[in-house]
Amino acid sequence: MELDKVKELSYLISEYLERTPNLSINALALRMGIAETTLRRIRGGNSKRLPNSENLLKIVFYIFNTHDLYIVRDSLPKALSEHFICVYLLTGTGQNNPITQIDDSVLDNQISYLILKLAANNSGVTRDEVLRLFGQVGINSTDKLFSADILVENNGIIKTKVSTFRLPDQSFIKNFKSVADFIKIDPDKRIGPNLYHNLSESLNLEGLVRIQTIQKKAVQEITNILNEEKFKGELPVFSLIAVDTLN
Repeated sequence: MELDKVKELSYLISEYLERTPNLSINALALRMGIAETTLRRIRGGNSKRLPNSENLLKIVFYIFNTHDLYIVRDSLPKALSEHFICVYLLTGTGQNNPITQIDDSVLDNQISYLILKLAANNSGVTRDEVLRLFGQVGINSTDKLFSADILVENNGIIKTKVSTFRLPDQSFIKNFKSVADFIKIDPDKRIGPNLYHNLSESLNLEGLVRIQTIQKKAVQEITNILNEEKFKGELPVFSLIAVDTLN
C-alpha cells in the first residue's frame, strides 16, 4: 500500500513536469521549497515511503495550487487520497469547512497559539476573556493575529477567518506544551471538566502498534464529536493525544 502511494506521487510530479516542459526538476523543487534530491528521488521511484508530512504537503499544495486539504483530497489518486483522509481526518465534506494551512511564523509565542485555537472554536473568544486568561500579553498577541489577517471581530466576538486549519508539524511540540501548561491539576475535576493521565511502560512493537491503533480511532471519534452541530456549546475543550517511544 505504501508503494502505491509513492508511485502515485511520482506520477503526479512527472505529469506536472510534462505539462510544464520549460520547468526543470531543480526549479520545481526550489519553488516547492523542498530539497532537489528529495524530489528527484520520489519522481524516479527510488523511495520506499512517502516524504515527511511537511514535504508531502508542499508538493501537493504546489501541484494543485491550493492549501485546502479537501480540494487536495478530492484531486489525488486513490491511495494518496485515502492517506490524506486517514492522516488529516478528512472524513467530511469541505464545501463549507475548508482546511487551510497557517504559517507557523505568525505564532511567535505560546499564547498566540492558544488565542488562535480559542478564536477557532464555535463560540469564539472576547477581548475580556483574553485579558482575563493572558493579561496584556494576550491582548498584544491578539492584535498581532489581527495584523496577520487571521482574525475577525463581530459584535465583540473574535473568531478566525478560516473555520478549520492546520499548522506545520514542527510546531507540534511547543503548541502541545502551551496547552499542557494550562491543565488544571485538581483531583475533583478528573471525573468532571478535566481529564488527565500519564501512562508509560516498556512494550514490544506489537503492543505499541495496538496503542497507536486505539489512539487513532479515538482521535477520529473525538473529531466527529467536535464537528457535530448538536454538541456545539460554550466550553472551550482541548484534547491532547500523543504517543512517543522517546527513541
